[in-house]
Amino acid sequence: MRNSNKKLNFASLSLLLGVIVSCGIRVKVDTGSDATSAGDLVREETAYLYCPDDGSPTHFVDTLMAGTILPARLTPCIPLDINASLKNNLKKPESDEAIRQLDAFGWQTFIALNWPVELLGDNLRFARSLAGPGEPRWYTWSTTGEVFTRGAPEKWRSTSDQTFELALRISTRNREQRIWDQHGRPVQFEIMMNQTAYENIVSNKLYTVEGQIEADPPNLFGWGKADNELWGATVIKLAWKQLDEKDQAGRFFRRRVKAKPGDQKPRLFGLVGMHIAYKVSFLGDWVWSTFEHIDNVDDKDEPTCAAPAPPPLAEPLFYDKQCSLEVCPENDPASKNPRLGPGGQATQIVRKVPIRGETAAFNCEVRALLHKSAPQSPAQYYKLVATQAAVSVEDGKEQYVPRSAINTVVETYEQESRKGCAQCHRKATIKQERDGVIVDAEGDSMFMLSRRLRK
Repeated sequence: MRNSNKKLNFASLSLLLGVIVSCGIRVKVDTGSDATSAGDLVREETAYLYCPDDGSPTHFVDTLMAGTILPARLTPCIPLDINASLKNNLKKPESDEAIRQLDAFGWQTFIALNWPVELLGDNLRFARSLAGPGEPRWYTWSTTGEVFTRGAPEKWRSTSDQTFELALRISTRNREQRIWDQHGRPVQFEIMMNQTAYENIVSNKLYTVEGQIEADPPNLFGWGKADNELWGATVIKLAWKQLDEKDQAGRFFRRRVKAKPGDQKPRLFGLVGMHIAYKVSFLGDWVWSTFEHIDNVDDKDEPTCAAPAPPPLAEPLFYDKQCSLEVCPENDPASKNPRLGPGGQATQIVRKVPIRGETAAFNCEVRALLHKSAPQSPAQYYKLVATQAAVSVEDGKEQYVPRSAINTVVETYEQESRKGCAQCHRKATIKQERDGVIVDAEGDSMFMLSRRLRK
């Protein structure tokens, strides 16, 4: 159940001026002498349309695909779809232009979702800069634990019923799939979803076998459509590392979480990995973007970014340069590091599939922009591994662009497959009835529909 405590002062909302803009409703607050420095207030229900100075959602997507947004400037606009240009380029084998457009889509989605906002009643106040104040807009999204409950899930609650100070349900994986940082602490994971995805599941009762049988796969989730101003289903998977005094906390998106039963105080966690799955109408399918912290592993073969993009730390979070592979075997869930004492586990993570050169170069450009435009934002310490999409080509076959998209902290032990999110999630299933027998059938690329299904 969500925390409904309201720890906000609503007195500042006494004087409101509503201003209609081309992308949703913008509300400005009269706060006296600070009014010029305050960010824009936007109704929570239309916040996904907030796109100052960039015209219609369709115009923004076209501009983004043309390469004139990134790496030139930062904006909180969410790209609601791709366009015909990218779809056509995806049909060309390993098109460099398709990769560039996918990378721009992935980075812009990451920037928009991590743009800081503050909660004010039913409104979100967008910060003027990616450096804040506020918290990333996805902080108040729903977790899988809130929709896949023992009873019927609650109706989606607006921001007026929420607070950023939630005790989240994040958990470790099964022991054979866990990873540990070089301090001997297990990485924890959570899956969250936006209102579109949440309501797709709840309205169709996809959290039950009966609801899945009545569903009409594979299109179980709504897609984004720029010309109709529709926000598509968005699902994010997050990997968190517990922080302590040895870590440079300012390099991370952070969250305080009561991670274990009995925790009296929240622990501080830093984001080390982020999958973003977004469904688009031009493909009728998902686009997958995956990000990592630049300090995760020893990417010694990756070109060094020129200043002002900040360099990674000398000692990675998940790799000990002083420990030989004989002592600390790579990508092994049973790996132990003698430095931590008897039984001290620390996963020696090695990237098996290098980040494409074009993507690595684009990362450097965007991270330089982030450092120059928002030097206090931790966004500059993350990098895109890949943005991947699937498109139908001749004879009904699917082509995946790029071929691989593997996150070292989310798919540590699946790297040898050399595939990516789009291929892997094709295996996701739901329950359907065939000739009176309940079977596993093609779903809509979301494993949570089977793994979290209420029995």
